[in-house]
Amino acid sequence: MERPSKRDEIDDVLAGIMARSRSYAATAPTHVESSDDLAYIAGRLPSAEDYPLWRVGCRLGLEEEAVFSLLLKAREEHQICSAFTRGSLRGWVYLEALMNPNLIHLLEQTPGIIRTKQGIVWHGIEPSDWLRMLTMTNPDTSVEVNQWVQVRKGIYRGDIGLVVKVESWGVEVLLVPHLAVLIMEPSLKRKRSVVPPKPALFEPNVIKYLYDINPIQKSDGLYTFHGLHFKHRLLQKHYDFHSLASTAVDMPSYFFLLFKASDHPSLHTSRFPRPREWIFEQGERVIICSSGKSGVVAVIGTNNLEVDLGAENGKEIFPWSDIQKDVRIGDFITITSGRLHGTTGWVDKVDEDVIHVIEKHVDDHNTDTDLSSSLKEFEVHWNWLKVTTAPFLYASRAPSQVLPLFKDQVPWIGTSVTIFRIGHPYKGRSGVIKNVLRGQPTDSGLRIKMQLTYLDPSKPFPLIVVDYGNVIETITATAVQLRQTHKHALQAK
Repeated sequence: MERPSKRDEIDDVLAGIMARSRSYAATAPTHVESSDDLAYIAGRLPSAEDYPLWRVGCRLGLEEEAVFSLLLKAREEHQICSAFTRGSLRGWVYLEALMNPNLIHLLEQTPGIIRTKQGIVWHGIEPSDWLRMLTMTNPDTSVEVNQWVQVRKGIYRGDIGLVVKVESWGVEVLLVPHLAVLIMEPSLKRKRSVVPPKPALFEPNVIKYLYDINPIQKSDGLYTFHGLHFKHRLLQKHYDFHSLASTAVDMPSYFFLLFKASDHPSLHTSRFPRPREWIFEQGERVIICSSGKSGVVAVIGTNNLEVDLGAENGKEIFPWSDIQKDVRIGDFITITSGRLHGTTGWVDKVDEDVIHVIEKHVDDHNTDTDLSSSLKEFEVHWNWLKVTTAPFLYASRAPSQVLPLFKDQVPWIGTSVTIFRIGHPYKGRSGVIKNVLRGQPTDSGLRIKMQLTYLDPSKPFPLIVVDYGNVIETITATAVQLRQTHKHALQAK
């Protein structure tokens, strides 16, 4: 776990002070929410006895430090009634004061206040604009609970987080922690090196192992370590409004999976942004994870997809976390994201979140190469690919050296299989696969055309069609998969 920087420690302390000061000031309304608020403010409209209101130029990010410094050093001769910042507006601090020489001198000595050759930068605010100034906001920094945001500064710059609390001074955000591993180098002085931080969920047992320190457990799922707070394995961190971008269009898939794995209660009602590597197209077939229904992508949104579930169910909107592409064994696919982008192959096996794919490389210039050795296996996430049509391949070899096109396009041809389904009229009979039929009304979506290898006097070596799930490979007595069958087909020239 990274040690918080000095700047982060200062930010946390200031955030705490601001939270306490704002809770005290919350007894008086600061913005218009109802007619009662308006009546209260109307009763406080400027009068001859009020101090003028000024705005003073301040360096970006140092507004609150400047206000705290002013309030600590202000004395009666400075004639300051109040000093404050507008959380959503940067570059200014606001004073209710008489701008006398003593106050100007104090401002010139205040950290963060902009000083030019002409002195400090300050402007008076017309009394008619006071109410508008107190209620205006910057749309770039307007956030709300359950909104996904992007961090703009610090160790977590660029990371995506979920807003769980909004205060007048800023927000509380859930982030995936960045862990740093300490490594003891083998030397007499036992030097320590640090592996660069990487995103990982907070695990108390791992922290104890790495640092030999027990994180402090405050309540169920809530821990503190090195001044940081963790709940349900996620980091809870405070930021002012200017440290965040209020629009998070997408997030890396790795972060998406870590957020899902944390099972934080606040995530249950949140709509995740689209994982960056998930590329969907209108017309693609998808499956709704929560219901098992299938449909076709109709509209692609930022935080959801609209799916056409057919004439009976119509169109519905689903969050990204509830969508996976409809991929089946035997499909020909193209990888659309990651380091394997553009790679094609056949779907060999389908797991919970991972698709196993077989890719075949053929060297047209090497006629002695064992084609079965050119098969490559790899795994990819459901939504990192798209189902496509196997291309029509033109070969540069002589016809005698080229595999039959049909074998190159369809897996399993030439594989010896046995029918094992109880009750099937040909149970126990073996045969050779002649074709694979896709898009069938079966659980796998596949049927196999096979030629039986036994001699029936009335019908020698009949050609029949069976469900993919009714046969096993004769040699291995396992389900027909590309690992074995494609090799056999490739070797059968």
